[in-house]
Amino acid sequence: MSLFLRTLISSLCLCFFFLLATSCTGDGGSSTSDQTVRVAFLGSLSGNTASFSKSTLQGVKLAFEEASNKGPKVELIVEDSGGRAEEAIKKMQELTSNKSVVAILGEISSAMSLAIAPIAQREQIPMITPTSTNPRVTEVGD
Repeated sequence: MSLFLRTLISSLCLCFFFLLATSCTGDGGSSTSDQTVRVAFLGSLSGNTASFSKSTLQGVKLAFEEASNKGPKVELIVEDSGGRAEEAIKKMQELTSNKSVVAILGEISSAMSLAIAPIAQREQIPMITPTSTNPRVTEVGD
């Protein structure tokens, strides 16, 4: 998949997050008292799929830069799962316990998405994977 296509997919996902954040918080997009919308990226930035995750993260960062100029202050929190399901689950639990994070972007692979999606569902935190292709990923939750 080309960098352009990854950037496009990530940008579309990010637009969805901003719409979601502004509609869910009820105060014009702020999720905390400092008027900052926090979205997390969880990906395999090291390990076997690192190059794929890194290029997706580049697209996400570009979309954040663009969005920051047009709307509420946004903060991107980046976490590395190392390409290991156990680490992805640990990082996802940390991210979902941080009540200022309004959404999760990631994981990159279907197997990793399937490992963390139940946590997002249980904690009622929206999660979008920009690149997972297994149909079961969409069946995990809302």
